[in-house]
Amino acid sequence: AKNLGGQVKSYDDNFERMPMDLQVGISKRLVHTPLRFSATLTDLTHWNYKFIQHLSAGAELILSPQIWIGAGYNFRRAKEMSIENSDHEKSSNWAGFSLGAGLSLNNFKLNFAYGKYHVSSSSILINIAYTL
Repeated sequence: AKNLGGQVKSYDDNFERMPMDLQVGISKRLVHTPLRFSATLTDLTHWNYKFIQHLSAGAELILSPQIWIGAGYNFRRAKEMSIENSDHEKSSNWAGFSLGAGLSLNNFKLNFAYGKYHVSSSSILINIAYTL
C-alpha cells in the first residue's frame, strides 16, 4: 500500500485525502533456466479502466550471478501515452516499454536502464556503486 495514512499538517485547516495505491506483485524464476518473470497489478483501488491497464509485466535473463538483462512493459502507460496519427489510428510508439541491464562484481555495481515514458521522450539512467 502506498500513501496509506493522512495529511499531518493542513493548509487553511483543510485536510486532503492521500491518493492511496494498492499494489500486488509476483516474481518467479523458472527452475533450471536463466529466466525470471514478474507481474505487478497497480492502482487496485480504482477500477474505472480495463483490467489489463492495471498490469505491468517483466522478464529477466540472468546470464550469471553477476550479469542480468531485463525488459518490462506497463500497459496503462502505453494506453495513456498513445497518440492519434494522421490516419486516426492510436499508436503508443513503444511508450510503456523499458529495458535494463546490470553488472555486479565484488565491490562494484553498474546498472543501466532505459524507459520510454512518452512518444516524444525517453529516460536513460546509469547507476554506479562502489562498496568501501
